[in-house]
Amino acid sequence: MARVYKERVLLTSAQKRRAIALLNKRWQAHAAQREVLRAIYSEGYRCVFVQAGRKWGKNELANYLGTRVSIERDRAESYIIGSSAEAECKIIWNNERIQSFGPNFGQTVDNDKYKIMYPWGSLIQIDGCRNTEDGRGRSFDLVVFDEAKDQKRDYYDAAYPNLLAKDGILLVIGTPPDADDPDGDFYRELREEAKTNSDWKYFSFTSYDNPHISHEWLDKHRASYVRRGEEHIFYREYLVKDVSNPTGRVFPMFSEKNHCRHISVLLGELERGIKSGTVDFYAMSDPGQSVFCVLLCAYDKKTSQIYVLDEIYETNRYKTSATPMWNATTSRKKLLYPEMSLENWDDVYDEAASWYEVDVLGNFGVKLRPTNKKRGRGKETHVSLLKDAMSVPRSFQVADHCVNTIEELKRLKDINARIGNHSIDNIMYLIDECDYQYQNTTESIIVSKDHIALPRGVTLEQDATEWVRQEDPFNAVLDFDFDTDFYNDIFGV
Repeated sequence: MARVYKERVLLTSAQKRRAIALLNKRWQAHAAQREVLRAIYSEGYRCVFVQAGRKWGKNELANYLGTRVSIERDRAESYIIGSSAEAECKIIWNNERIQSFGPNFGQTVDNDKYKIMYPWGSLIQIDGCRNTEDGRGRSFDLVVFDEAKDQKRDYYDAAYPNLLAKDGILLVIGTPPDADDPDGDFYRELREEAKTNSDWKYFSFTSYDNPHISHEWLDKHRASYVRRGEEHIFYREYLVKDVSNPTGRVFPMFSEKNHCRHISVLLGELERGIKSGTVDFYAMSDPGQSVFCVLLCAYDKKTSQIYVLDEIYETNRYKTSATPMWNATTSRKKLLYPEMSLENWDDVYDEAASWYEVDVLGNFGVKLRPTNKKRGRGKETHVSLLKDAMSVPRSFQVADHCVNTIEELKRLKDINARIGNHSIDNIMYLIDECDYQYQNTTESIIVSKDHIALPRGVTLEQDATEWVRQEDPFNAVLDFDFDTDFYNDIFGV
C-alpha cells in the first residue's frame, strides 16, 4: 500500500515506476529532446541550457519534466518561469497544454494561482520572474526558465541557491535574442557559462531538428521571411544564429511603392466589397494632449484586406480636446462617403483615454467603444500579423496622402516606444477590433491536426532513465487500466 505523510498519499517506488510508464506511454520525446533527458537522467547533469528554434518542442519538454519530477519526488515543487505569469500562461496554461499533458493521476488545478497539485503533495506552478523575493523564498525540485532571453538576473540569482539545497534540476530554454539587443546580455552570459562550466550541459538545436515539423513548411516559411525583408529573423528564431536586424526597422518590408496608393484607387477597390456587405469601417482614435491621432480605416472580411483611408494627426494642443477632434473626424467621414450613414462607422478609442469617451458622450450623445488590450492577442502578435499582411500584395494599403502614418511605418525601430507610433498603435487596435485573419496558403505546421490531443507513445526501452530500461516488469504496465487498478492501488479505494 502507499505510504501516508500528513494525510497525503505518497507513492511507493513501484507506483512511481508505474506512473512514469503511463506518462511515457502518453508522450514520446523526439531524438533531440531525448538527448536533453539523457543528460539529466543518465549523465546526472542538474543544470542544462537548451537553445532551440521555434517549434522545436521546448514547452513539451518542460511539461514532461514538470510532470515527471512531480511523480519521482515526494512533495516535489516544480516551477515554470516566464517573463511574467500572464505571458507564460498564454503559452502553456490558457490553452491547457500543461494541464492535459500527463495522465489523470487525480491532480487538481487552481486556475487562480496557475497551479497543478497532485494527491501526494507535488505541485507544478506557472509564474514570472518579476518578484525576486518569490525566487528567494521557494524550495525548488525543478525550475524551468522559459523564453530565457526575457528572464531577469535578480530572480535567477535569488532562485539558484534553493535549487542546490534540494539537488534540483535547472532547465534554461529559449531562442537567442537579437545580437544587438542589450536586454539579451543576461541570456548571452548564462549561455557562455553553460558552454564553459563543467557542471552545465549545453545544447543547440534548430527547428529542423524536430522530426514532427515539415521541412518543406520551414523552407516555405523562410521564403516568406525573405519576401518581407526579414530573413535575419528566420536565422535567429529558427536556425538559432546570433544575428541582428540589419535595418533596425520594425517593418523593413514596408515601402511606399508597394503599399501606398491614391485614395481614389482605394475607394474604387472597396466598391465591390461594400455592395456585397463584406466591408466594415472603423474610426480608430489614439487621444493625447500633445498628439491626437485618428485613422479612418476599412476592412474587407472576405479578402482580409486592410485599408488606411485617411488620417488626422493633430499636434496643436488647442485642437486636441474632444470637441474639435470629434468634429474633424465626422467631417472626414463625410468627405470619404457623403451618402453613407455615420452609424456605419465603428468608433474605437484607446481605453486609457476615458476622458475622450466621456466628453463625446456628453457633448454629442455618441457612445464610443474602448479597446480591450487585456482581451487582445498581444502587441507582438499584432505586429506579426501586420507583417504578414504587408508580405501579401494589396493586403495592407495606405492612402498616399497619410504622410504621418507612412513616416511612422518607415522609421519605427521600437514597437514599445512611447513616442512616434500613434498611427501604428491605431493599426494595432484595428487588427484586434476587426479580428484580422491572415490568409495563409501554406500547409499546416504540425503533421497531426492536434499533436497535443494525440500524444506520441513511447516504450520503456526508449525511456531516458537507465534504471527504468533495466526493469522488466514495466512492460506489462503499458496496458495498465489506470482508472481502476492504479487508482485503487494508490488510494486504497
